[in-house]
Formats: sequence, C-alpha cells, structure tokens
Amino acid sequence: MAFIVEQFVGDHGIQLGAEDIIRPFSIGTNWSKIRLGVRWAANGYAKIPDGVLPGIGVCTGNNAMYSGVCTDALLLPYWNAGTATTYVGTPPNNYYTATILVSTLIQQRTGSTTVDGIGGTQVTNASISANPTLLRGSFFFDLTKGTVGAASVTVGTGYTNAAQAIVDMSRGTFLANMENESGLTGATFVGGVSTPLPTRFTKDWNSMFVHWIRAVPTLCVYDMAVVRFA
Repeated sequence: MAFIVEQFVGDHGIQLGAEDIIRPFSIGTNWSKIRLGVRWAANGYAKIPDGVLPGIGVCTGNNAMYSGVCTDALLLPYWNAGTATTYVGTPPNNYYTATILVSTLIQQRTGSTTVDGIGGTQVTNASISANPTLLRGSFFFDLTKGTVGAASVTVGTGYTNAAQAIVDMSRGTFLANMENESGLTGATFVGGVSTPLPTRFTKDWNSMFVHWIRAVPTLCVYDMAVVRFA
C-alpha cells in the first residue's frame, strides 16, 4: 500500500511501491483536452532494471494498470519498454536517466490485458531525481480525446531532462506549468502528436492515476493534478 512520507519538512508525499494511485476527476468525463501532471522523485540508490515504466495516465473508474478487471486505462510511460536506464550524478544530485523516451508511445489496458500503442516522438535524456529529500522533478501528459469512437487521440508531454533533474521544481512552478498550455518552466515540452489507441475507443476516462512497478526503489509523489483546457 502507499505510505505517507515527509522528506521535506511540512511537505507530505505518497510513497508508491509496485502500485497505482488513482484519483477521480471532479469534472468526470466532461472534457475535450486536459493536462495531467505529477511532481515526483525516485527513492533511489542503484540502477533499476531496464524497461521499468513509471508513468501517469487516465482510467475509467477506480481500476488502472494493476487491475485484472480494468475497464480502460491509458498510460503514458516515462520510458518505453526497451529503454536502458542508468543511475548517474554526483551526490546529492543523483538521478535516473534514459537515452530515449518515446513521448507518445502509450499503453492501454482493458480487463487484464495491456497493449502497446504504435508510433511516437523520440526525445533524449528523460530523467527522474533519485534523491527525494532534495530534488523533485515533473512529468506532464497532454491528452485531447477527439471524437468519441475514433481510433486515435492527440498526446503531448513535458519531461525532465538530465540538466533539469538536478534542479528542484517547487510546487508554485509546478502549478504554473499546469496552466501553461504552450510551454513549461524547468521541464521540456513536446507538442501534441496524433496517436492510435490500441484497443478501446469509448474515451470515457474520468480518473487520473500514477503508475510505478517496483517495490525497490519506491517512487515518491508530492503532487498530482489535472487541468481542463477544453
């Protein structure tokens, strides 16, 4: 289960270990374009296996990537399944980094089956802080539904590169980034790309989730938010 942690005095976070945290939208399904955002850091100390996929996404109801009875979960992984990750940096500025992030290579889960999307835009040096007592980074997922029943969505992202991973992102900067539809501060913005949905086209997502698949190291989440643009 998720644990409450306080690595920053007065700033509580949630520590995830091989689990999802899910929160429903106050807007339900009444949206056309949203931005999901998370402020996070890995509680790291050594290399994690290649292909480990932290990420954020939307789901229908209260079941996401770990559920065997998932209605529909759409995940934007931070790294793609074939990506090699490394643990680098000089203490206290340690972080995990990957040479390639396929920024629109989504995964969709229905029932107990997860299917990879196709296509995508490649960017380099997607990184996550490995020192949650000092540095927090961010990840953003822009999603435009388009027509319900159509077999694609438009996906954009904002990620932390290697240089940005050693600069703490404050809550104020994170919230300002959530509202800036065309750019980001302290993170790298990649505009929307039309992306096919692998399996289900109903697009009735009404909740947000953060996904992490390792018990060691854990992932510390300090903020998760959604903003409706349209």
